[in-house]
Amino acid sequence: MFWYFPKTILLTIKSLTVVFFLLGSSLVTAENSIYDVRALVSEYSKAWSSRDVEKIITLHSSQTEFRLFMSGEKPAVGKPAVKAAFEKILKSNPEYSSLVQDVKFGDGFVYVRYQMVMGRDSVSDISGVKYVPVAGEYVVDAVDYIEFSAGLVSKKHTFIDLKKILENSRVDS
Repeated sequence: MFWYFPKTILLTIKSLTVVFFLLGSSLVTAENSIYDVRALVSEYSKAWSSRDVEKIITLHSSQTEFRLFMSGEKPAVGKPAVKAAFEKILKSNPEYSSLVQDVKFGDGFVYVRYQMVMGRDSVSDISGVKYVPVAGEYVVDAVDYIEFSAGLVSKKHTFIDLKKILENSRVDS
């Protein structure tokens, strides 16, 4: 079953991911257990808001996968690799915030469309290329797709508009 929220949800936060507001009650069945997606997402977004990688990674399964779909990034697989990717992201984007545009969820997953507000000191390092903002703060469209299994994040896929980053940054190799 797939739920859709027709109202645009806007929220500014000071973390690398978005806070998901899921309305109503939603129970999802996964691997013979029932868990509340709303509660999982709330806990996950609080961990990201804390910017504490240890808190974030404890909410991931042992075989978790993170993939940033931008400029050919390879997926990080397993807790150590995902933790390293998250540490790199948090370090390079100290002024990050986001504006949530849309949230949808289904059987074991959450989708969120948002705009990332990149601060003037947010230097993105992607595949060894640094994108340095040239004119201060700017906005980038992004989508997160997160799958849950047995109450933990099993996959987090983030899609970012690289063209917008290139329009607002200079490239340092």
